[in-house]
Amino acid sequence: MPHSREVVIKRVLILAPFGRDADSAQSVLAKHGLSPVVATSLDTLASMLDEQAGAVVITSEALQGPGLQRLERALQAQPNWSDPPFVYLAPKQTGQPKESERLRRTWPAGMTNVIVLERPLSSESLVSAVHWALAMRQRQLQVRDQFEKLAQREAQLVASQTAERTAARRREFIFSMAESQRAAKSPEAIMGATAAALAQYMGVDRVGFYKLSDDGLTLTFGPSHVASPWEPLTGAMAVDDIGMAMTDRLATGSKVLVHGRADSKLLEGTILQKMGVVSAIGVPRMAGDRWIAGLYAHQMSERPWSDEDVSLIEEVAKLAWDAIERAEVGHALAASVARFRGMIDSIEQMVWSTLPNGHHDYYNERWYSYTGVPKGSTDGDAWSGLFHPDDQPRAWSVWQHSLDTGSPYRIEYRLRHHSGQYRWVLGRAQPILDEHGQVLRWFGTCTDIQDIVDAREVLSRSREDMAREVAVQTQERDRIWQVSRDLLGVANNEGVWLSINPAWQRVLGWAPDEIIGRTSEWLEHPDDRMRTRAEVSSLAAGSASHAFENRFRASDGQYKLLEWRAVARDDKIYVVARDITEQREQHRALQQTEERLRQAQKMEAVGQLTGGIAHDFNNMLQGITSALAAAKKSMEVGQHDRLPRLLDIAQRSAFKAGTLTHRLLAFSRRQPLDSRPLDCNALILSMEELLHRTLGENVKLELDLAADAWCAHCDENQLESAVLNLVLNARSAMPDGGTVRIATHNIKDKILPAQSNQKMVDCVRIDVIDTGYGMPPDVMQRAFEPFFTTKPLGQGTGLGLSMIYGFAQQSGGMCEIKSQVGQGTEVHVYLPRHLQMTGDSEAELAEEMNLPDAIKPLERAAVLVVEDEEHVRELVVEALRESGLEVMQAGDSVQAMALLDTGLRFDLLLTDVGLPGLNGRQLAEIARQRLPQIKVIFMTGYADGAAMSPGSIKPGMGLITKPFDMGDLMSRVVSLLAETRQLEGRDAVFDTTPAELDGND
Repeated sequence: MPHSREVVIKRVLILAPFGRDADSAQSVLAKHGLSPVVATSLDTLASMLDEQAGAVVITSEALQGPGLQRLERALQAQPNWSDPPFVYLAPKQTGQPKESERLRRTWPAGMTNVIVLERPLSSESLVSAVHWALAMRQRQLQVRDQFEKLAQREAQLVASQTAERTAARRREFIFSMAESQRAAKSPEAIMGATAAALAQYMGVDRVGFYKLSDDGLTLTFGPSHVASPWEPLTGAMAVDDIGMAMTDRLATGSKVLVHGRADSKLLEGTILQKMGVVSAIGVPRMAGDRWIAGLYAHQMSERPWSDEDVSLIEEVAKLAWDAIERAEVGHALAASVARFRGMIDSIEQMVWSTLPNGHHDYYNERWYSYTGVPKGSTDGDAWSGLFHPDDQPRAWSVWQHSLDTGSPYRIEYRLRHHSGQYRWVLGRAQPILDEHGQVLRWFGTCTDIQDIVDAREVLSRSREDMAREVAVQTQERDRIWQVSRDLLGVANNEGVWLSINPAWQRVLGWAPDEIIGRTSEWLEHPDDRMRTRAEVSSLAAGSASHAFENRFRASDGQYKLLEWRAVARDDKIYVVARDITEQREQHRALQQTEERLRQAQKMEAVGQLTGGIAHDFNNMLQGITSALAAAKKSMEVGQHDRLPRLLDIAQRSAFKAGTLTHRLLAFSRRQPLDSRPLDCNALILSMEELLHRTLGENVKLELDLAADAWCAHCDENQLESAVLNLVLNARSAMPDGGTVRIATHNIKDKILPAQSNQKMVDCVRIDVIDTGYGMPPDVMQRAFEPFFTTKPLGQGTGLGLSMIYGFAQQSGGMCEIKSQVGQGTEVHVYLPRHLQMTGDSEAELAEEMNLPDAIKPLERAAVLVVEDEEHVRELVVEALRESGLEVMQAGDSVQAMALLDTGLRFDLLLTDVGLPGLNGRQLAEIARQRLPQIKVIFMTGYADGAAMSPGSIKPGMGLITKPFDMGDLMSRVVSLLAETRQLEGRDAVFDTTPAELDGND
């Protein structure tokens, strides 16, 4: 601690290890009022060298031994101001310089302030030397005190300068932020500018604003500023998610302050803590005693917020609230002014306003549009120049009287219209008075009353003029009554005709006296009579008739079709009827002509379809017959080496024919589909390499697949074929290269015509988009027609797009095409979303089984083959038996039922779908009831009335379409039988019986 000048250091340390030297020195010094302390060793002396040690008395023989190094360290560790004085008691010296130098070398390093006394010495010499040493020590302490005072003043000066710089920087920041808030035009812009400025100035990870819902349950986050890599808070959050402890503080208007993990009780268990917030400040915005909004500052690391940090954030928050409130008030005021101007400018009256002295300084838009004068040209007294010269003196006199007396202003005068004509207007004005009755302002209007003035002139005419005019108008109405080709008439509420015009006789042939005084029931067609009577009653009750039709009998006995319009007024019914007999006949004839045209177009389309099928099938049949004929000839001459190639040609031609029929069935929506839950993204990704090879090097393929794309419900093979066909079409449209983009989207609430009642459903949309030539409108309209193609003869069948169209329709979806010449083509395929995916889906079951690519034939498995085509049945049975399977066969469902009734156990039923009697689907249901574990494979080439309905392919079933390859058939048979064996090994897992499992199919 600092020493004052009055405090005298009296503590003296003594180290004299031999004899009674230490006791003698202690006794002498104590007698002279000092405080001597004897040290027993150099170590002890070193530990006692603190600022309270005034001097050290030490003998020469004491500076020996191991403690000398510790003494050196103690001396070197002294503060800069400290240099302990030593009184060194040395033996008698000879006075030689070398001897003094040798003596100093025995002193430890740091022992520089030394008074040397030779022994023997008197008590007075020792006391005098010690006092001198204490005086030096006292001066050292005084210097130390001065240095400390200087250091304190320097630290205070530095702190003051630092505080001033900090305050100046804070003032500059507050001023800059206030300027940016004033420049912002909306509350959102103010919050965004404030959050960015505060976050950057303080180095905070996240700063933002929020608003509380009216019910106090939800926080909605507004603009914010976030440092990378943290995410901003957006959207809404329940108030409960930030914790009750934090909510209670904010709701009472108290700030939230969290310095770090050791002070995180307010954050514990909240969503903010889960987001990584470690330190936080929250300042609420209050409206009265209600919490309505707030500002937050989040740090994702420990941050002990200083008082300066907290006060700055609170000050910034207050400035932001004030700026936001000003912006909201400004917007409300601007909106109010805009509403006022809109209201004033929308009314018919011309509105104007003046100062108390009558100086005009405001007109609404109606004044300028009515008069046609430039804006501002009638300010002041210039308005009177628009009055008719004859009206100006009178108008000015009336206006001056109102200005002088404060009485309301009212006058009629002529005002120049923008057309150049003068029109009569009514001018009115009322003064606005202050609490002392003084006029503050005049508000007035000008209303065009030219029509009223004209009406007055009309009313002022003589009765003769009025009667003459009425007569003329009556004569005009009578002419209309006489010459009208429509039937005009007046009847009472019971339908009795009171008057009719001459058109009745021209159209129906009946004289007026045959109709007037009677109802028209005797003219009405018997089938229309009840409807007509009901319509008359409805008219009498106050309803009106619009385009009511019935038939009236003409005098020649023929019926005329009439269209009526009628209304009831003052207990009378006024009607207008038009003869539409000829018009309706013409319309009917036009419909018949259009029907014949449609039928002709249908026949033309059928002819085109059958011609295209015949052409393509003849080509394929030619390949089959020619190859088989060549094979037969080769067998006759013994050239068997040609047989494999010829049979391969015949087989390829047969499968091309099968492909053609599949496309036709797809277009007609009668192909058998194996619809299942399908991940469209996975299918497209699996085709990526194939598509790259198909497109070639000069066409770029882009995949834009929605990450959250739903599963579709469709046939995987057909969808794969559709995508490939669309990519091939796109490649053909880009011979010089380009880009093909395949995209997937989720579409909610789409109206699909293929759905029942065209209801809205969720669906998956697959887009294939190219940058090719594009299509003109006439080509695009026919793109889905079968056998329509723009390719040269022999380079396209014209069934690709029609097949895709039919596949989408049959799957319950739809297909759209958009194209523009030179801009490319887009094809959109919509497929229904699959909504029943569960953990037991067939895809997961297949994955769980993990069937190998090649499975050895299973011996001793029993198969029942049902096929009504004998040659097909024989070939299938032969192939199955060659694979080691036990096979029984039936030609129809009756024979199959007989075999099932024998009680034989079959592992697999291989049946055609179209069978005489029970079809294959019905047969399979009966077989599964009797043999719950039996697997089923349906064979179909599509037979009318027996096609597979969507969802009929259940777990444990398969479908193969004709014509099929025997190898493909055997692969499916072996896979299903292998599945049976694997499931049998899992029987202990199921808690239900096989019958119960089948009931869930």
